[in-house]
Amino acid sequence: RRHKYVAYTEEGMGNLLKDEGSLGAAAVYFTEALETARKIEDDSFTHRLEASIASLDQAKGEMRAHAMAYAEKADNLGPGGQWQSKLELLRKALGLIRRVHTEGFKEALEMSERVVKALPADVSQQTLGEADLSMAMDALQEHVELLIERGGEENFKRAVQVADRVVAARSARTANRQGQADDQDEAKTLYATARYWRARALVKLEDWEKALPDVEEAVQIRTALLVGKDAELPKMLSLQGQIYFGKEQFEKALEFHEKAKELRTAVFGADHLEVAASLSNISQVLGKLGKVYEAKTALEQALQIQRLQLGRRHKYVACTEEGMGNLFQQEGRVEEAVQYFQKALETARRLEDTRFTERLEHSIRDLR
Repeated sequence: RRHKYVAYTEEGMGNLLKDEGSLGAAAVYFTEALETARKIEDDSFTHRLEASIASLDQAKGEMRAHAMAYAEKADNLGPGGQWQSKLELLRKALGLIRRVHTEGFKEALEMSERVVKALPADVSQQTLGEADLSMAMDALQEHVELLIERGGEENFKRAVQVADRVVAARSARTANRQGQADDQDEAKTLYATARYWRARALVKLEDWEKALPDVEEAVQIRTALLVGKDAELPKMLSLQGQIYFGKEQFEKALEFHEKAKELRTAVFGADHLEVAASLSNISQVLGKLGKVYEAKTALEQALQIQRLQLGRRHKYVACTEEGMGNLFQQEGRVEEAVQYFQKALETARRLEDTRFTERLEHSIRDLR
């Protein structure tokens, strides 16, 4: 994983992502390549990557400045300005900020809050036209996703509250499309998506009983309406598996995670990160069922895919390495467990993830 050719490919990915404006993701690849370049003491390669990162930092600053300019223009519209114009400007600002970062950072969430505040108090079919309602729903849906991505109990509770508004509006739109087949199918699909995202927030709060009807309804709608390869249905099945896992119905959880893996493999191919996510979920359930060897095999497959797709220093890779450590610990193989915990700890420290770092340090201390 520290070969020069790998680093060249990481540099290439960084350049492609930079060209498409995904600056946060580009920074991850450039940093990975730079670490290898320094390790193999290739000065010219090192200098080139350092220049790329410096250029990227400048581009990030410019993109953030553009975002703030959009936000300022929205503020200048004043309380009497059209909410549609203000919303459009703020969503442009939010889009730029999200391209600067790779995760749901505080800055993006704050901008999303401003977007939501720009909406009318009563967002419904009765008060808004079709185009305005669609724009408002998209903004609320994105806010739900950001709140969940940011994490924390208060954000999860807020996500449920916002998702309630989306579900209610989508439900009303579906009812108003009775007898209009194509329009009603589209409305039902959007309604299913809203139910799914509310279920995700409820799962984060471990409210299994409220989350289950939401995801069951979402799965039922998408299964009935969509044919062929559906990229969203596996996510819903996977969430259903997580709910049954939370309810300690492990055999049922395994059933849904295996269904999700089968569909993801058909849609994305065997080496996709979505397949790795399913393998990780399957491993977790197998561990609870006492099938440690099978759990370890599944997680090793997930780790192989993640390292291939993300590199060696991504947080998802570190989380999987922590999972491998836990399984080796469950087998009583202390030395191997510590090795995996230490690999994960190196990444956690590099990412400056305090909670993750402390958890791994605690795990290592317990084994020593």
